[in-house]
Amino acid sequence: MSSPRLTKVFPLAIATASVLLLGATSGKDPADTAKVGKSATAPTTECGNGILEAGESCDTCAEDCKIRDCEPTDTKYRVEFSAGWPASTFPDAATIMVAYRSDKLHLAGEDQDESVKAALTTKEKPYDIQAIRDFEYGARLVLAESERLPADGLFSLEFQGCKGAGAPTADDLRCIMEGCAGNGVDIANCTCSAKLP
Repeated sequence: MSSPRLTKVFPLAIATASVLLLGATSGKDPADTAKVGKSATAPTTECGNGILEAGESCDTCAEDCKIRDCEPTDTKYRVEFSAGWPASTFPDAATIMVAYRSDKLHLAGEDQDESVKAALTTKEKPYDIQAIRDFEYGARLVLAESERLPADGLFSLEFQGCKGAGAPTADDLRCIMEGCAGNGVDIANCTCSAKLP
C-alpha cells in the first residue's frame, strides 16, 4: 500500500502504475495506455521494421508488435539505460517503453512475474515506485522517486540472447521515453537511451 506522502506526491505515477499492473480495462493493448507526462517529439518511424519506435503503437503498427520466435540461451546481456531532461527540470516520475527485437533478445519470464521484475535493477536502491510489464516485444516501466530520478544510470535490464541470433546491436532495441513529470507537472522533451555491454 502506498504511503499518504507518496500518494500526494505521485498521484499520476500511482495511477499509471495501477493501469500498467492491472491492465487496461478498455480492451486495448495495455502497452498503449499507461503513460506519465508528455513524451518528446517523435522522430521519423518506419512501421514494419520489426521494432516498436517512438510515435508508433500496436494500434498504428501491429507488425512491430509481433512476438517472434526465440529459443532463449544462457547468454545474458545487461543493458544500461539513462535519461535526458531539459535543463532546470527535476523529474520524479517517468513512463518508459523499452522495445526490443524479440528474435534477438528475451526477458526471462512473462508479463509481470518475478523473473521479469528481477531483470530490472537500479544503481543504489529500488525506487519508491517501480513497475515493469513485459509484452514480449517490449517492456513498459513506470518509475517514481520521492526526490528526483537520476538521469545517469536510471535503470538496467538483463536480457537473454536467442539461439542462433548472435550478439544484439543498438539496432535491436529502442528506449522510448513516453512521458515524465516533476511534482505532478508534465515535463516535455524527456529522452532515454540504452548502452549495450
